[in-house]
Amino acid sequence: MSITNESEYIGMHKVSEAVVYTLKEMMNYAQPGITTKEMIS
Repeated sequence: MSITNESEYIGMHKVSEAVVYTLKEMMNYAQPGITTKEMIS
């Protein structure tokens, strides 16, 4: 994907922040042997 203007850059930055937040929160629940389904339910 190519970012061709500032509004696309801002949008990608916001999405990236959401992904980082989600991954950090998932790390709080992750444990050896747990399935993805168990993490989200």
